[in-house]
Amino acid sequence: MDHQDDFAEVEFTTNEEQPASETPPPAGRRNWIEVLLDPQTLQGLMLCGAGLLVLGLVVWLWSIGIFENKLVVATCLGVANFSLLAVGVSGARFTRYQTASKAITMLACLVMPLNLWFYDVQGLITLDQGGHLWVPALVCCALYVLVARVLADPLFVKAIVGGVTMTGLLFLADNQVGRLWEIMAPSSFLVVLGMICIHVERAFPPEDGPFSRAKFGRAFFQAGHVVMGLGLAVLLVGRLVGRLYEPFLTGWDWISMPAVATQTNLQLLALALALGAAYSYVYSQVVVQAKGRYLTSAVLTLLWSAIILLDLLQIELTATLLVVEMLVPIALAWVSLRTSNHLVRLHGALVAEILATLLLFVGVSVSLGIFNSTAIMQSHLWLTIFFAEAAVCFAILTRVASRLTPAIFAAISICAATWQLLLLLGVTQYVFILAATLVGIFCLVISVFTRKSDDDFSQFALVSQWTGRLCISFGSVATLLITLARLLTSETEWSLLALLIAQTIACGFAGFLAKDSTWRRHFWVLATVQVLMTLLVVNALSTLTFWQRGEVLLTVAGLTMLATGYWGWYRESDRKEEWVSFNLALGSFLSAAPLTLGMLVQRFDGGLTDWGWVVTHEAGVLIVGLLLLGAGVLCRIRWSTIFGSTTLLVYVVSLIGLVRLPDQLQSTAIYMMVGGGLFFGTAVLLSIYRDRLLAIPKQAQAGEGVFRVLKWR
Repeated sequence: MDHQDDFAEVEFTTNEEQPASETPPPAGRRNWIEVLLDPQTLQGLMLCGAGLLVLGLVVWLWSIGIFENKLVVATCLGVANFSLLAVGVSGARFTRYQTASKAITMLACLVMPLNLWFYDVQGLITLDQGGHLWVPALVCCALYVLVARVLADPLFVKAIVGGVTMTGLLFLADNQVGRLWEIMAPSSFLVVLGMICIHVERAFPPEDGPFSRAKFGRAFFQAGHVVMGLGLAVLLVGRLVGRLYEPFLTGWDWISMPAVATQTNLQLLALALALGAAYSYVYSQVVVQAKGRYLTSAVLTLLWSAIILLDLLQIELTATLLVVEMLVPIALAWVSLRTSNHLVRLHGALVAEILATLLLFVGVSVSLGIFNSTAIMQSHLWLTIFFAEAAVCFAILTRVASRLTPAIFAAISICAATWQLLLLLGVTQYVFILAATLVGIFCLVISVFTRKSDDDFSQFALVSQWTGRLCISFGSVATLLITLARLLTSETEWSLLALLIAQTIACGFAGFLAKDSTWRRHFWVLATVQVLMTLLVVNALSTLTFWQRGEVLLTVAGLTMLATGYWGWYRESDRKEEWVSFNLALGSFLSAAPLTLGMLVQRFDGGLTDWGWVVTHEAGVLIVGLLLLGAGVLCRIRWSTIFGSTTLLVYVVSLIGLVRLPDQLQSTAIYMMVGGGLFFGTAVLLSIYRDRLLAIPKQAQAGEGVFRVLKWR
């Protein structure tokens, strides 16, 4: 297999022609030096290393209490930040080292907000005492705009939008405003700012140029969607907390009922924000990007708007009302199926799907007790009928639209109906997983008996097959998550062991029926992991303790599989080998997961006193994460990149567990600084000497320079 497609070059947008030193290498299979010196690879390595270096520096400075002379330190930080920014901009403008210079510039932009944090923490400009911290934030925004204007690179548009967002949030946090910790103020600001950025895309000229719509306009468009999504997420959290407050959160003193859940005017504002977001998604789909997937987001926000409207109308739900209401989308779906008018068929199916999805969401919420309706929760018979109606409706919509989405909702409805039926029969333990698994096995059996031949599937058989696979996969993953949680909390029981055995048998059955190699491998992997979990549960139920040995064994096995997978990847020629992909995926997981899990237990439990074991976790997780991320970026391996970045993210986020251990926190911060500095410095040096390093293979072949010795006898 030719890997040249896996190493596509990246073009940086500048106001100058790209220097000759960073022109792409000739097509064909590249050696490891060319792979290592790929501009996109170097940029990713430098950004990752710079971020880790900055974070480690901040943690280390905070842990040793270096911030004593506040004014001097603030001045030094500001001068260093501006100097770094000037070096990066000058290098990008006047030298040929574009990759390294832009990485340094972005590093300076990332560090700049830390000055504001320093001002507030050290009492120079404090929000609590009325300090206007948004003023220096506005200066940062101006610098971001200046950098983007000078370098003419859309990469810095994200810094501009981020700076404006930071300034607005700091303004809301100002002592004279004091609305940051409310739900509506930050969510309204973020949603409106995102909508503005989305529409700013049209302000740039469509013609080619350094500030064209395809470059800067597109960057504003993408950043706007990110900011608007954050605002909607804040609003959604507020709505969910308000909905879940009385059933679950009343005993938590540090959480109060959000005003957005009780005040009518704020609920109307939330409805307006949801409708505005729906309009923005429709605008993005129709006007800007017809091939995007914004229509799905528009439908979801419209559904959310309908839920807010129902909340405003304060309609009392009953089980009988749910059953009657589901008849409406069933009728619409049936009319759409029987009509010959294409327009009526299309719009009727869309309306029926939206209504059925909304009712399904309400039914599931009521069944889970989110709406605090005990009478409906106990109406298992009526809820079984309701979910069966929903399954019929989505099955009809599957026939109308020939899409997988209604089939998925039909599967969810069948699972919910089975769930309520099991509750009606008195089965209460692991009922969700059992329902999904039973439905999955039933659908797979139906697909076997309704297919025309081994390779010829009818539409119904194909949908049944996919539904069965997804249901069994859901049940297996849920079983693994529950097992992991029980293992961590030492709450294992024999019923959990029986569930694991049943799920292993179900995965083996699904893998046996699967004719496609991908799905067969998928179920065999799930079965293998469940076997491992079964062994762990057996160990937990017994009196033996072998966690440390098991952790080392799994990590070594993962690293071995990963090394074997990379060796096989490099030796691939004509086609992809299944065992290579399997080793890369499972090896990446086993290399990172056991160490990361042990580190989390160590940080938050604090029961380990063996210094060697502590250092193994703290340094080992960082090294494994960097190796996985670096190897994944270099070789364009998906699973290594995902598990490496996830490991580093967990490593950084879980630092909160070391706040109570300042000495260990200082050591960890030094590890991060050294690792990030080596990552960043190595990438910068590789970028600077890229031309010379690329010439090494040719010089070695030609026997030039120091390689003349190779031509000697």
